[in-house]
Amino acid sequence: MNFNFYGNKKNKKLLVLSPIFSNDENFKDIIELFSDYYIIMPDFVNRDRKFKSFKLDAIKIQDYLLSMGINEIEYGIGFSYGSNIFLNLISFKKIKFKNITLDGLITFKFNKLIRKALSVKLKSYRKDFLKGNVNIEKIYDRFPGMYEIFKDIIGNLDDKSIENIVNESLNFIMPPVPNEEDIKFIFGERDPNLKNINRIKKNYPNSKILKITGCTHVNFIFQKPEKFLEVMEK
Repeated sequence: MNFNFYGNKKNKKLLVLSPIFSNDENFKDIIELFSDYYIIMPDFVNRDRKFKSFKLDAIKIQDYLLSMGINEIEYGIGFSYGSNIFLNLISFKKIKFKNITLDGLITFKFNKLIRKALSVKLKSYRKDFLKGNVNIEKIYDRFPGMYEIFKDIIGNLDDKSIENIVNESLNFIMPPVPNEEDIKFIFGERDPNLKNINRIKKNYPNSKILKITGCTHVNFIFQKPEKFLEVMEK
């Protein structure tokens, strides 16, 4: 797994787990937003191998950070299934975080038949996307400025990785974690994962859950970046 670093090493550390940001160009606005931090970000898009599981990704991240002598990080943020990976990372209890914000945790739990059907649909959608046969306006409406980023992401995921991501995301077992009171779960009011919020309340009763008006899945940081920063730093 490759890692990217941004900012001054003397600043507070910020670990970003996200399948959205794939290179310096589409991450530049976020770098500016977090200019007071030293950003550590694994590259989930340009992978050196296929995606297998959230736990395996978390182990790779943990092992790398520990090899760099990093076992304490002030802030952590996760987006979409990056949030699921983050929960696995926290559950290992080897790296301490003071403040964690998870936007768009995948909360669904479907049976094997439904997961297989969704895998087939997403693989078909991937082919259409790469050919340009998608509703670009709809993507821009939900995720302003994100079309090229999505194209980059999808272009770097093969069919097997898509199957693994679907099976992991839609059959996610929420692991026990320490210091759950330090975790903030964020959901846009139109994020379908919000429907399963009771799973979070049951598994992490001491965490904080925030519903963001006017937002969908993980687009809070793009629509209201300064507000996102304010929420993260609380």
